[in-house]
Amino acid sequence: MANTYKWSRLEAVVKDEDDLSNVVVDLVCGMTGTDGEYPVYIDTMHKLPAPDPDNFIPFEDLTQEWAVEIADTVAEERGFRASLDKQIEAAKVRPTSKPFAWQQPAPGPSE
Repeated sequence: MANTYKWSRLEAVVKDEDDLSNVVVDLVCGMTGTDGEYPVYIDTMHKLPAPDPDNFIPFEDLTQEWAVEIADTVAEERGFRASLDKQIEAAKVRPTSKPFAWQQPAPGPSE
């Protein structure tokens, strides 16, 4: 099965600037990837350019598509999918801990 990816975190960081309120200054872009068995995660905080007052979109009017378009560009530029693929491959060969037989919990009393 091919690895799949989804945006699991798109978080706006806002502040008031000049005469504009709730200006998105940063966008946290978090992506989860999985091969169906091993889920992994990567994120970054992306700094957005200063707002153009003539083309400003009020915070309330920003859409999911707006955020995803920015996040997709960030993921492409920073190699998110390749990084997640490597994390998944590493998870497949990572040793796991296992209790000894003498560390198993004793069966409870039967009634």
